[in-house]
Amino acid sequence: MARRQVIVQLDDALVADLDKAAAQEGLNRSELIRLAANAFLAARKTRRLERELVEAYRSYLKRERGLAEGSIELYVAQVRRLVSVWWPSGEANVGELDAASVSGLVGRGASRVRGPSTKTRVCALRSGVRFVHA
Repeated sequence: MARRQVIVQLDDALVADLDKAAAQEGLNRSELIRLAANAFLAARKTRRLERELVEAYRSYLKRERGLAEGSIELYVAQVRRLVSVWWPSGEANVGELDAASVSGLVGRGASRVRGPSTKTRVCALRSGVRFVHA
């Protein structure tokens, strides 16, 4: 892959921190900066894909299911969590979603949420899984 030399202005403290991190990782400064830039761009893509999926789900809940705005926000919050747990890279593989995985996600949060909230959470996640499988 062809490379282009780019001049970037950084303050002394940042250069020192980069050099220290590069040494700890066994990299040179340029390698570390390339890795960091690629990680930033990948994370940006992931956030964009997540936003698109969540907004499509929000639209579905409003248009197809006719839910109230409060319910939509609750459901969207659960699906946003679902997306970030299963597809942190932004590469969605719907086949990875199964009942056991969803139960595990609910179980991890059950100690913090009791009663009707857990029931509502399960309903929201079930709806989200049906949406991504559709």
